[in-house]
Amino acid sequence: MDFKDIVNIIFKFKNKYNTVTDEDKEKNFFIFNRFMSKKYPIQALALNSKFDDKVIAMDIWYMYLRNEYNVPDWFWRGKRKVESKEVIKDDSLIKFYELTEMDSKMLYYLFKDTYIMHDKYIKNRNNEKDTDTDTDTENEDSDNESKSISKNKNKKTKPKK
Repeated sequence: MDFKDIVNIIFKFKNKYNTVTDEDKEKNFFIFNRFMSKKYPIQALALNSKFDDKVIAMDIWYMYLRNEYNVPDWFWRGKRKVESKEVIKDDSLIKFYELTEMDSKMLYYLFKDTYIMHDKYIKNRNNEKDTDTDTDTENEDSDNESKSISKNKNKKTKPKK
């Protein structure tokens, strides 16, 4: 009996567990225990002792999983792919808080949601300042124009001869 058959019997076809021989249990224990260690590392470590009877250890796993009726998703899945490292393109937080690049990366990876929230806040704040500055500049320009117009109106023009 191969490993996949043992797994299907333990998870799906529980009534066929009696047909699994002690040799099959012993032969497949190590790899089954290794797969189970993904979800249950402490239990797998306890059952992995060289002094334990592997047949009894498989029976313990069977009894432990008696309420599982399907092979769990995590069982066959390999290592999870590491998330692609996102590059921090905007350095608004670095400038605002005077951080080093390493500090910025550390904060990003440890507190990603908070980092993004603060980054958006600072960007909005900077955009508001830029908008206020632009408006102030426009107001100053319009004030200068209105002053020059009023000066021109106040000047008396001499009639031409």
